[in-house]
Amino acid sequence: IVSQDTSGPDNQIKIAGEGGIEVVLEAMLQHTEHAEVQLAGCGAVRNLADNADNKAKIAGKGGIGVVLEAMLQRADHAGVQLAGCQAVWNVADNADNRVKIAGKGWIKVVLEAMRQHTEHAGVQEAGCGTVRNLAANADNKVKIAGEGGIEVVLEAGVEQLRMLHSMPTTKSRSYARAGSGWCLRRCCSTQSMHG
Repeated sequence: IVSQDTSGPDNQIKIAGEGGIEVVLEAMLQHTEHAEVQLAGCGAVRNLADNADNKAKIAGKGGIGVVLEAMLQRADHAGVQLAGCQAVWNVADNADNRVKIAGKGWIKVVLEAMRQHTEHAGVQEAGCGTVRNLAANADNKVKIAGEGGIEVVLEAGVEQLRMLHSMPTTKSRSYARAGSGWCLRRCCSTQSMHG
């Protein structure tokens, strides 16, 4: 299963119903040394977690831990960090999963991805979206602050503003300016990753 095959509501339901979540997670566990497998697996989890029922199934099968372990093992791989943050962002759009993620201390994995990949706009956006979903739980807000999450999110917004000044053309600056506040908006919004 590749991540592209897991998009779309019908595919998400069918794949999960036929054991696809387990197949993806097992592939990730069996091929930890292959960044491409981890990237595709995180992408598949991201897409499958667009479905509300799948969010709980992924957590119940240990999928959150598998994704976060991939992020820990491939901390220098921006693609794995992006897909991992996107997967956690979607999975964390579930009250029970928010508690599980924070309870296991996994908030710091997402924040570390943001700290290490400050110039990767996708990692920053997905990290902010994940923090926003996790912060929907009052106890998690305290944990996020305790891990330095407020500073990380603010730095993500500042980095976007820095990018404005380094853009070579007026058109590029205009495009970046329109999106310069995305990180802070994402942390304050109520939308899921694809919302």
